[in-house]
Amino acid sequence: MKFVVIGLGNFGSVLCESLSSMRHDVVGVDSDMEKVEAFKKTIDNVVCLDACNSVALNTLPLKDADAVIVTIGENFGASVKVIALLKQMGVKRLIGRSMSSLHRTVIEAIGVDEIISPEEEYAQTFALKMNLPGTVQSFPVGKTSCMIELKAPSVLVGQTLSSIDFRGRFGLQLVAISRKTTEKNVFGKAYEASTILDDLHPDERIQADDNLFLFGRTDAVHKLAVL
Repeated sequence: MKFVVIGLGNFGSVLCESLSSMRHDVVGVDSDMEKVEAFKKTIDNVVCLDACNSVALNTLPLKDADAVIVTIGENFGASVKVIALLKQMGVKRLIGRSMSSLHRTVIEAIGVDEIISPEEEYAQTFALKMNLPGTVQSFPVGKTSCMIELKAPSVLVGQTLSSIDFRGRFGLQLVAISRKTTEKNVFGKAYEASTILDDLHPDERIQADDNLFLFGRTDAVHKLAVL
């Protein structure tokens, strides 16, 4: 896929580098030549231009892009102007980074296809991790739900899935279990691996080193914190 990312701050640059590592065609854009020079080796294509200038903006391969992502994180006015210009140009998919509730309201009114709030989303993820010991990682899904990977609480070890009843007791759906296993390589040397169990039987028992993948409302996840 082809992406144009405008704004090479901390978030924008990491986004570009990650997309590039996934073998997507990425064009990173910033008005700061020092940033452009700094990321030449890690981003496929980097361009130095003022995206607030409609003539300069039109020189980018916007029509070929599957998505144009505006990640400007400090200049409210510049972000709004660039998003408005891109909306006028009719890009295929326009994604904007929100810096505040006011900023979100403004770019929603312009008509972006999607809004991302990386600081807010990470704060929610980190709060879940702090609230629930054993959290490996979590992902917000909308405003009220999340997917969480959780080290199995010790009080659940040895119990069957039917006796635990994640849905009835906690309002959560157990999607899969990651279980540590010992395997051997081609030379016969043992190593630790992980197996994903996603075809779960009610009689399956939780083991001590299991990681549980759970989906549900964020407030329901909190119920596990009091076990």
